[in-house]
Amino acid sequence: SAQRPSPQRAAWPAPMAQRGADAEGAYDYPEVIDDTLIDGACACVAFNRWGTLLAGGCDDGRVLIWDTATHGVARALSGAHAAGVAAVAWSRDGYRVVSADASGVVVVWDVLDGVPVSTHSVARAADTGESEGGGGAERVNSLSVAGGEGPVAVVGVGLDRVVLVDASGGTTPPRELPPLPNVPGVAPSGRAPKGGAPAGVLAAFVPAGGPSVTLLVARQNVLHVVDAFSGAALASVPLGGPNAAARSLSVSADGRFVALACADKAVRAGPTGGCRDWGQVVAGARGNPGAAIFREYSDVVNRRPWAHAEVSADGTLVVAAADAADGHTVYVWSRAYGHLVAMLSGPKQREAARQLLWHPLRLLLCTVAVSGSVYIWTKRYSEHNWRAFAPDFKELEENEEYVEMEGEFDLYDPEAGPNPGEGPAGAPAAEEVVDAWTLPAPAADGATAEGGWDDAAVDAGPCLKWLPTAPQPDLHALGDTKGPAIPMADVASTAVNRPKKLVQDLQLTIRYQDKHAHKAVRPLALARAMAPPPPQPPPPREVPASET
Repeated sequence: SAQRPSPQRAAWPAPMAQRGADAEGAYDYPEVIDDTLIDGACACVAFNRWGTLLAGGCDDGRVLIWDTATHGVARALSGAHAAGVAAVAWSRDGYRVVSADASGVVVVWDVLDGVPVSTHSVARAADTGESEGGGGAERVNSLSVAGGEGPVAVVGVGLDRVVLVDASGGTTPPRELPPLPNVPGVAPSGRAPKGGAPAGVLAAFVPAGGPSVTLLVARQNVLHVVDAFSGAALASVPLGGPNAAARSLSVSADGRFVALACADKAVRAGPTGGCRDWGQVVAGARGNPGAAIFREYSDVVNRRPWAHAEVSADGTLVVAAADAADGHTVYVWSRAYGHLVAMLSGPKQREAARQLLWHPLRLLLCTVAVSGSVYIWTKRYSEHNWRAFAPDFKELEENEEYVEMEGEFDLYDPEAGPNPGEGPAGAPAAEEVVDAWTLPAPAADGATAEGGWDDAAVDAGPCLKWLPTAPQPDLHALGDTKGPAIPMADVASTAVNRPKKLVQDLQLTIRYQDKHAHKAVRPLALARAMAPPPPQPPPPREVPASET
């Protein structure tokens, strides 16, 4: 029988491409939970373009920004939202974070200063919070930011409203796009499909390579391709039957793939390249037009519903979070072949996941639980799994002494003599000068020839990849360098003139309140910090004038 061909590797930098599918069909994916972020009850998360910072919208209206390397909170943005944050997104240069809450307020934040620079409202003037169809509240369903000198955010509101918001910090009022066209076989907006529940409209930017900015808008069970400037629908792709309404819409970090979690218990994923011409593909398709563009993934045994779906950064895998109350489960499929690769089980607490997010560059996955905890998944590395670090590594049964050949590591061999096209004595010819300063002109909508985002124009200007942090004194200066750090201010308020019995009790009760929330403080450092101050010498006695 013919051997199955190896999966096609997507164009990606070498460190990431080596982690994809190899010739044997093995895939690399996150396997275990490395850490849990419990600094706030998060409802949504978003990485910046480099994956160095993670923004999370909380139910109390705050927007937290974590450092991906340390998993510590680098910024806490608050004071602008009166309701829970429903969606967050980053600008391409990293200086702005856009957040939208459940009441329809969209805030553009300055990440470096931690203050809001503009606030917009996408709610209707006479919005009562409920639509005619019932169950389809005028809530914010999605948020996406496009690149360019003047970034624009698109917000999906309610059942059928798509609103464009100025994300550059200006005062341009929001603009609502014209209503989307009705497609035969789709339930009218505001009414629930037969046997299903009404789903809100979802919208995201994609680099389609055309002369304008392109949007993918999912309304009910149809995915529309919309020109963002004119609002005209360029193509409409039915995803399936009336019960195939899209519950989530996500575009990969490079913009080359799109994934949808649908209400018919199927995940659909496909490339975004040529999406402006999907109308021709649908017109010539037989049967289900969506099958000509998207591949379906599902759990054929348990028939689980899906809360969110995502395509991995290199485009080789499709991951989806199961919408089930019996556990925190993530499914991993091969995007090219459609077979199930792995099922990842989360914490022992029975809490479902409502969102997942793949890191733009690293082998890392974030999942958001219904409880608000954010779980960081990484690959399980072991000393015997050397292929995880070097795919061409070969393990030897016995040590072998390597014998260096004569001139193996020399730039040129002096004894070889001159060769055609080279200098004297085999010296290499002059190297070609590479121009690293002149950048090619990007496409009109910021797309590359491969179909991904072209950030050359953005990278030419200033970008914010990391946030500076101020050092904080801790207990390591007291001699106990093995224990976790405790801010001195937290201990100084209770460390003066305390009895010995209270010191012993505090050794058991005071906890490390940062990353290691459940690790007890080492008694040696705490005892030293809470020791009473040394006795001060008595002040000098004043001598009366009579004694002098």
